[in-house]
Amino acid sequence: ICDIINPDKKTAMKHSLYNTLIPLADGNALLYNALSDRYLAIRSGLSADDLADPGRIPQGPLRDSLVEIGAIVPDDLDEVAAVRDMIRECDYDGDCFQLHVNPTVDCNFRCWYCYEDHRKGSRMEPDTVQAIIQLMERTVASKKGLRRFALSFFGGEPLMGFDNVVVPLIEALERICEGTEVQPSVHFTTNAGLVNDRMLRFFAVHKAGFQITLDGHRPFHDKVRFTPSTGQGSYDRILRNIRELAARECSVLVRVNYTKENLASVPDIIADFRDLPQEVKEYISFDLQRVWQDLDRNLDEEVTTLVNSHLRDLRGLGYTTTTHMVHDMVRNSCYGDKRNYLLVNWDGGVYCCTARDFDDTHRAGTLLADGSVAWRDNHQARRLAAKFSKPVCHTCRIAPLCGGGCCTQALEHTEPDVCMYRYTDEQKDRMVTDRFEQLHMERRIPQSPC
Repeated sequence: ICDIINPDKKTAMKHSLYNTLIPLADGNALLYNALSDRYLAIRSGLSADDLADPGRIPQGPLRDSLVEIGAIVPDDLDEVAAVRDMIRECDYDGDCFQLHVNPTVDCNFRCWYCYEDHRKGSRMEPDTVQAIIQLMERTVASKKGLRRFALSFFGGEPLMGFDNVVVPLIEALERICEGTEVQPSVHFTTNAGLVNDRMLRFFAVHKAGFQITLDGHRPFHDKVRFTPSTGQGSYDRILRNIRELAARECSVLVRVNYTKENLASVPDIIADFRDLPQEVKEYISFDLQRVWQDLDRNLDEEVTTLVNSHLRDLRGLGYTTTTHMVHDMVRNSCYGDKRNYLLVNWDGGVYCCTARDFDDTHRAGTLLADGSVAWRDNHQARRLAAKFSKPVCHTCRIAPLCGGGCCTQALEHTEPDVCMYRYTDEQKDRMVTDRFEQLHMERRIPQSPC
């Protein structure tokens, strides 16, 4: 945005819609502009009234700095259109196509917090596998400018379909991309409870990436993730598999699902990863995510402080960390918001979100035998149009971070004058300060999902 803000001193100016002024001690303040994503530390002398009327700020270094970060902008700058352009640039990017595949929605565990309705015995049939191969061939052949094809396996537990779905699709994708400019990649969201030596060798050859979850340290994890038939816990098995994958140069994001009850056990998890060789640590990163049923809308300073402390300890050991505390649904939106994204369920149903049940209510279309998609009720177009469509979102000061919510939520919450999240001013301020702490004080940047 700063590339288009370069007015001369005679240009009529206005305050930005997307400013947040955070008062600090001793009359100081932190100013953030969400459109430029830039901060300005101000010693004293600037009020919200000053920002509302740029004419109150005289020419000089302060005004120049406010213009530089986009807190004061030319009168003719359409900031709402600028946010729309940012959304389109990210969500309509043609560089990457991301395909999720559910080999099954069954699972070898029954975690209490899982939102999915597991269907016992659900397995993808060979004709659906062949239709997916046709889809991959059509995509690589037809999409000009495509440089990456990201094949991700989800579920249920995707490794329950390792032989009949995972292996043939990965081998087919690599064959399809061979001799083209398209680079294939493979990723699994898995509990890693089924990983064996044969799978480890296969994953090493194909340089697969993983997201693997731990539910607190062993005593807590084993109460959640155990084999139903035997009651045997899985912490030690999954820990071993994470280490083995990283040792084979497969990247692993360890997602620690925490609750108020198990958060104090995270240092014991950290201890289990303390003594790995640095060359292995380079393939492991961590994310701490609060279980959504344990999350209330009230800000919990104690929990936030403890989470940040654990993340610092991990970085101190040489690990990369990511964080969900940094809201960034415009510049780094969810894969489900992308035009070049879809999910094929085990039964051939097409979906556009992994955070909803794979049932008829949420079904977006059907994969046909030739690899094309029969969309239901023009779902894809409606979905893409829904984001940032509410008038109430357009002038919200955190709109360039929130984007009015993801496409799925925007379709589900259509009230034009109601924020779907019911954000308070205090919560908006917290988003701004969390972003400053994580990106500038902690120097950690969120990762793009593709």
